[in-house]
Amino acid sequence: MNTLELDGKTVAISGASGALGVAIVERLTNLGASVAALDISRSAEISALSGSAGERLRFYECDISDNDAVAETLTQVTRDISLPD
Repeated sequence: MNTLELDGKTVAISGASGALGVAIVERLTNLGASVAALDISRSAEISALSGSAGERLRFYECDISDNDAVAETLTQVTRDISLPD
């Protein structure tokens, strides 16, 4: 039984191209969330997930150590999907 319902929710995940990030992104999209996957570069695994997750997954190139880049990316995520929950 799945007790976590994420339909209609937006989640931003940093470090999305790493092994743990990919697993989290996959789980969240499977639970129905729209996921903004943030990382410095896109991994092959995230690219592969994009095909199966469809519109529920968007990748954003973002260095989270750069405050301006984070602010710009959050603005773009909000335009593209919605403000993360």
